[in-house]
Amino acid sequence: MAPSIFTSSATAALSNATVTVDAAFFRSSQGKLKIAQMVTLLISFLCVQTSEFSVYSNYKVLQVVTVWFLVVIVLFYFMHLFRVHTVLTQVNCLLIEYVHYILGTLLTLISSLVAAVNPIKYPALIAAAVFGFFSSLLLFMTLLLSFKTTFDTPTDTTA
Repeated sequence: MAPSIFTSSATAALSNATVTVDAAFFRSSQGKLKIAQMVTLLISFLCVQTSEFSVYSNYKVLQVVTVWFLVVIVLFYFMHLFRVHTVLTQVNCLLIEYVHYILGTLLTLISSLVAAVNPIKYPALIAAAVFGFFSSLLLFMTLLLSFKTTFDTPTDTTA
């Protein structure tokens, strides 16, 4: 008898948490920036992956950084798309995302700089460094937008 009570209470707790799709997130500036970040990080990763000179450690650093932040940005994209951050009230998802964008901006910029100063001038590796710079710029833009939406308090005009 006890296991069925436990199961029904767990089911009732899960049925209260509804996850909906936010269709407006596709058209928002944050949604478009996340898609642009995913595309530039994927291109940078594929450029390093398909290069025959990708055995050097500085390109491996760029490859690891781009694939890591690509996976995390995809997770954040689905988190915003399905409004999971509204269901998880115990975790401050927006602060975690903000810290992620700080780290992502710095690490993609540093790894792109390291890849750009390498003396090997293979076109795919140059493209990987350029797309790494572009993705760090997009991460910085999202960092500013996230800061604006997270930490700006609305002004009280009813004085």
